[in-house]
Amino acid sequence: MTPETTVGLILLIVINLYFGYRGYKLIKDHPEIFDHLHEEDKFKVHIFGFLYPLVKWAVRQSKPQSGV
Repeated sequence: MTPETTVGLILLIVINLYFGYRGYKLIKDHPEIFDHLHEEDKFKVHIFGFLYPLVKWAVRQSKPQSGV
């Protein structure tokens, strides 16, 4: 693994933790928005906020690079 890849992965983890925290904080600070959701759905909102950037990055990496 190259140093650039290592730095990219570390940044990705930090960004994912930030978005996960934002999802958690949104549910915690504004429960009225999520009152109609069950507890497991609230958990899914939190997990989706954490995983979305990671999945998006993985999909982008799996596509063939053009112009190489």
